[in-house]
Amino acid sequence: MRGEELVFRLTDAVPALGYNPFKEPLNLEMHRGEAWLITGANGSGKTTLGKILAKAVRLKAGSLEYGFDSQKDAHYVGFQDELSGALTFYQLKWNQGMREDREQKVADLIRGDEQDIFSLEQLADRSVISLSTGELRRVQLALALKRRPKLLILDDPATGLDVDAAQAIWNALKVIAEEGQTAIVVIAPVAPAGGMSFSRTITLEDVSRPLTSLVSQDSESRTRSLSKATAPIVEMKNVTVVYGGRTILKDVNWTIRQGEQWIVRGKNGSGKTTLLSLLTGDNPNAYGQDIRMWGRKRGSGESIWDIKRRVGCLHAEIYRALRRPIAVDALVATALHEQNGLYHRLNDDDEPLIYPFLEAFGLVDIRKRLYTELSTGERHRVLLARTMAKRPELLILDEPFHCLDEYWIGRLLRIIDIFAAQGGTLLLVTHRSGLVPQCVTKELVLG
Repeated sequence: MRGEELVFRLTDAVPALGYNPFKEPLNLEMHRGEAWLITGANGSGKTTLGKILAKAVRLKAGSLEYGFDSQKDAHYVGFQDELSGALTFYQLKWNQGMREDREQKVADLIRGDEQDIFSLEQLADRSVISLSTGELRRVQLALALKRRPKLLILDDPATGLDVDAAQAIWNALKVIAEEGQTAIVVIAPVAPAGGMSFSRTITLEDVSRPLTSLVSQDSESRTRSLSKATAPIVEMKNVTVVYGGRTILKDVNWTIRQGEQWIVRGKNGSGKTTLLSLLTGDNPNAYGQDIRMWGRKRGSGESIWDIKRRVGCLHAEIYRALRRPIAVDALVATALHEQNGLYHRLNDDDEPLIYPFLEAFGLVDIRKRLYTELSTGERHRVLLARTMAKRPELLILDEPFHCLDEYWIGRLLRIIDIFAAQGGTLLLVTHRSGLVPQCVTKELVLG
């Protein structure tokens, strides 16, 4: 009977990791027809618990018992999903002009009820490679549901979605939960504002809350002259980008001046990420367009490293693609030596440059842990520290608040304001209503 059939029973569970995020062994029991919310501070073990339930993390002690036959009936969906590796490879081929004649389309992956539930009809004929971050997220969730799991574990499922798309996700999950065939566990740093009701909320306690100073760099190296505040950093004139016959951006005219702080808004698929990639040197469509950075026309002989040296960028592709087991401090230091990729070895000269950012983002105590062993929120803070450690002239943050709890959201807002007060130029993309630093005074809206 619904409500009595066992989904899982977790008894005296301790993860087999080099550390234990839980204050005490976990004892949990879930039954068919239930929908749970697991919340708590970054580093409290939310993602670890989700992976334990999917048997992606082994137990050092205790036991996990399922009420069904196959482990495949427990499915975990995180931001680093099973499509990530393929998408990174496909994007590389796209950039090199080696696109295949037959690209995988959404309709090749998703049909029927899953397409309807997640409102994918309009994306059916689109190639997977062309999807925005938010559109891809909906496809990920539809693929997970396609497996008809008995237990579906979703780590921050509304990440990267605009307000309407996020609401559609919560509506879809509500329908699935009410059908009673799939038990749902949602992991989120804060309770979602999507109207979905949960039969149980589990709040994990943080083992330790770091007390760290906010990052503040010396004025000699970072404070910029106010007389230069009107100098243009970016100039775009009638910029248009077309992928596969689909217009992503059309006749964009935009000027960003030194010391300005911008927010870029628009629904999923409106071209926000594409626009930012034109600035970072990662999109070949920047060449042949009328785009100038620091007064120099793109494609006039500058190398990609000339651009990246002055730009710090955090976006979803970095998070999805980065899977290498590298120590936290070594990873943050790679920002200082980007031409070497992730193969730079941490040295004594790096220490004074990265330490203020390790401290500001609460990473000092975990600096020798491997990036791949961290929680979702901890990984995100590592990438934020890495992005800012290079002390960029232009800071680009694409959805920087995802996976962060309320404490770290507030802290990041303050760090951004400090960066701006020291003369930094900012481009911010976020769908999170109300999460706008005080320094932001300009807005670009994409249709």
